[in-house]
Order: sequence, then structure tokens, then C-alpha cells
Amino acid sequence: MLEALDLRPVTGWLLTALMVLRAVLWMYLRAAPPAPARGPRGGPRNLLDWLDAGLVAAALVVLLIRPQIGWVQPVGSGSMAPTLRGSQTPQIDGPNDRVVVCRYLYRCRDPRRGEVVVFRGPREAPDEPAPWVVKRLVALPGDTVEIDLRGQLLVNGQVLAEDYVSGPSDVTFPRREVPAGMAFVLGDNRAQSNDSAHWVANPFLPLSEIRGKAVAICWPPDRSRLLR
Repeated sequence: MLEALDLRPVTGWLLTALMVLRAVLWMYLRAAPPAPARGPRGGPRNLLDWLDAGLVAAALVVLLIRPQIGWVQPVGSGSMAPTLRGSQTPQIDGPNDRVVVCRYLYRCRDPRRGEVVVFRGPREAPDEPAPWVVKRLVALPGDTVEIDLRGQLLVNGQVLAEDYVSGPSDVTFPRREVPAGMAFVLGDNRAQSNDSAHWVANPFLPLSEIRGKAVAICWPPDRSRLLR
């Protein structure tokens, strides 16, 4: 259930703890004799009101905002550098970026070329949830895509002006047409990205698997900005 709602285990445990605390406090108030009226900021009944408000807010986030509108996603690798900063050792390299992912946008329109998109990658272990992956969508259905000997990306026969990449690709990709319902995605750090250029069995990502558009960096504060 936690995976279906895109919840991390710690979030599920926190919600469970809040509900248990609320139930215990409610039973205590029912069993306790009537107490003298307290000020507006004191007493267990006031705490019960705060717990109710917190549970309502958490329910809105879990059941409405995250599944329907969007969420905040940490960047866990350097595959999108320099656009996004991520590392497996943030305690050494500095805090990883966190991006605001808009899920609702792609309920209104299809993804567009050049957007930074978020989707589920392959499972790293059978008993673990599939990780979130952040890449740039560079080609759409019907486009022809190619990576030449110099590591340049060509879409529909034209070299793209990509001022956001860290350098040329480390692999070539023969000229192919993107099938219907598919997309071609690459990391901005082409030499260190597990993306369409490296997916040998099937280099194309189904558009239906894209879950949202990364619209902004929200953390750390000194890197906060909108994404192109």
C-alpha cells in the first residue's frame, strides 16, 4: 500500500504513530473524569485538536496532493549535472538537490521535448520499490534521433544546441525513429548517465511511464530556481 501511494516507509510509520497517539488520547479523555475548563492553549483536549488538524493535513498530502498534484523528489545521482546536483555521498559532496515534481501537468498535456521528466526506473532488488529517475526528454514519437562519433545529439537531422549538458556523450547511437507512444531520454551528464543511449534491449521509454515534470529546485536554498 505504501508503494502504491508513493509513500516512504518513514512517512507511513509517522502517520501510524499519529493515529495511535490520537486513539490513546481519545480513550484517555473518555475515561477521565470531567476536568475544570482550561485556557485556549492548555489541556489534553487542545492537544487532541492539534492531532486532528495534523492528521487532516497529512491525509490531504497523502491522498490528494502527492497522487494528483505533485511531490518533492531528492536527486540521488550525478547523471543530471550540472543542471541538478546529486551524489551517493552528500555528506562529502554537499546536499543533494530536491526538485518539485508536478504530476498534474501531464494530466492536462503530453510531455514536450527538452523538459526534465521523472519516471520509475528498474527495481534494484525484487523486494525494493522501483527508484525514481530524473532525465531530460530529448525526442518524441516520430522524431529521428542519433548520437554521432563526436558525441553530439542530433534530432531530426539537426544538432541540438544543448547549453545544459556537461559534455559530449561517451557512446554513439545509430539513427533511429522514436516509435509511437515512446520517448528518448538522456541525462545532462551524458558520460555518467544510465539512459536511452545505454539501454541496449530497448532504448525507448514509454510516455505512459512518465509520472511528472521537474519544475524547480526547492533545496538547498542557495540553488533554488525554476528548471527549463
